[in-house]
Amino acid sequence: DEKSVWAGLDHIFAGAETPTAILAMSDRMALHALDWLRQHDIAVPGDVSVVGFDGVPEGAISKPPLTTIVQPIAEMGRLAVKAILENDGSFSRQSLPVQLVVRASSGPSPA
Repeated sequence: DEKSVWAGLDHIFAGAETPTAILAMSDRMALHALDWLRQHDIAVPGDVSVVGFDGVPEGAISKPPLTTIVQPIAEMGRLAVKAILENDGSFSRQSLPVQLVVRASSGPSPA
């Protein structure tokens, strides 16, 4: 949630060396990070790049638009339902392709 993301960033950016990039485990967390960075006048991507993971629609219209790794959510849901309905008790693992969508929240590391 926003409170925990902001607390984590307060801690990370209080140190002597601050990050030049944030890879969030979800787009929602990345969007909270963008809000925190904006509140602290930290330029994205000038000072810090931010990348999320999921591909939620809000990322395309955030300020700046969020670079993200898009998961095939519909296909994941279809496969999950199939696994439940056709469960024979065995264990299986599947890999699905993801797509990196580069937008304005990422760029070269600051000099």
